[in-house]
Amino acid sequence: MYILTILLIIVIGYIPAIILYFYIKSYISHKIGMYHLEKKFGSMSNKNQRYRFSPVAFRDILLCFSNHREEKYHYLGISWNIFTEGTDLHGYLEDFIKFVAKKAKPWWCPAFVLNLLHLFANDNSIVRCRDMHLSAALRYLTGGLLITDIKIKYGTLRVYGYFTKEIDDELTKLENLIDPHLEAY
Repeated sequence: MYILTILLIIVIGYIPAIILYFYIKSYISHKIGMYHLEKKFGSMSNKNQRYRFSPVAFRDILLCFSNHREEKYHYLGISWNIFTEGTDLHGYLEDFIKFVAKKAKPWWCPAFVLNLLHLFANDNSIVRCRDMHLSAALRYLTGGLLITDIKIKYGTLRVYGYFTKEIDDELTKLENLIDPHLEAY
């Protein structure tokens, strides 16, 4: 029991150190990367903007620990609810997002770790990749599950992403449940 307690204290002590390491690394790599680009290509004004990743803001790190609905499922990609709150459609889509989050998150990994990985690896984006190794670790931990878009098009609900067969079946049930309501929406 004492060994487990000591190990827990050590692991909890390393988490802030790891967060601080990647925070400082993002800032330093931003400065060094811009220096090397200008040294290699000269002053490019507009061209260097495409290679530029701004340093991670401390506020973004704090939001990874938040329990607010908007920040809770960042690691899933696009996870906002497009329906107005309090309606049945909002509840159905919210249940689907929670189902995907339950399947994507390993039982032993807290959600804030996945949110931090998503922040430092992909810059809280489904398009950008700040660090390929961290991005691969996030994909491995979540099983490659990612929601890329949620929208209503031609009177039907469209949810795009990388899903398993089980989540795809649940999505079909959701579409069959919501689509009759969308004609009046």
